[in-house]
Amino acid sequence: MRPTQMHRARGVAAVGFALSALTGAVADAQPAPPAAPAIDDSNTETARRYFEAGVAAMQRQDWAEAVNGFENSERLRRTASVSLNLGIARHRLGRLLEARAALNDFLANATPAQHAQHDAEVGRLVSEIGRRVGRIRLTELRPTSSTVTIDGQPAVLNDARELTVNPGEHRLRAEADGFVTREETIPVAEGATRPVALVLVPVAAVVSPSRPAEASPTPAASSGSLVTRWWFWTGIAVVAAGATVGVVAATRPDTVTVAVPGSTTGRVLQGIQGGGLSW
Repeated sequence: MRPTQMHRARGVAAVGFALSALTGAVADAQPAPPAAPAIDDSNTETARRYFEAGVAAMQRQDWAEAVNGFENSERLRRTASVSLNLGIARHRLGRLLEARAALNDFLANATPAQHAQHDAEVGRLVSEIGRRVGRIRLTELRPTSSTVTIDGQPAVLNDARELTVNPGEHRLRAEADGFVTREETIPVAEGATRPVALVLVPVAAVVSPSRPAEASPTPAASSGSLVTRWWFWTGIAVVAAGATVGVVAATRPDTVTVAVPGSTTGRVLQGIQGGGLSW
């Protein structure tokens, strides 16, 4: 047999072996599992577009836009790859608690291949977040029935009466019926724990501002009193006029200073100067 004919025979034999192997595999295959529920193709395509926009934003290191794209994608279709990228982008923005939640979603939904490829890095990020988050510890809460919120959301305390928070400033509020509401701004550094005591004061214990004493009514002036005599008022008018003349004469012609009678503010009105009124 010629060499060419020999190679051709070997090729035919190899093809025949592959076909027989394929036939055997099909014959031995188990019944196919039930079909997965139908997915809205329009939602899937839109989710893909949002995902690709998020990836493009990550490449530009525009982390806020990346988070926006991945969150929009996740609202339409939750996948492990979306959760992973969302966790990374949130982490870069310092939104540590939200980043950890997304990374845990990845660990819960990833395929074996995705676990093998990304679990080491995800584990490193989750550990880092655990070291960086802050905590607010309530050392005292009175009354114990108080409703506590943090940044406008219900506060969820762990067994150590702690709130886990992102580093930064947080608004803590406590309120209860019959007590004065208390609000505090609490700064928390990375990895730090801030002790806080929230003790509310009963409304009845708050002292209301005292009212100024009312002036006693002025007794009616007698007909012979000083203030009813005509020459008393004439004298005051003369003195006032003389004082005004003295003030005007003591100042420059273009600037008139007038003291305000009875003023307790210490202000002095400057006269009209250059066409405007200055204070």
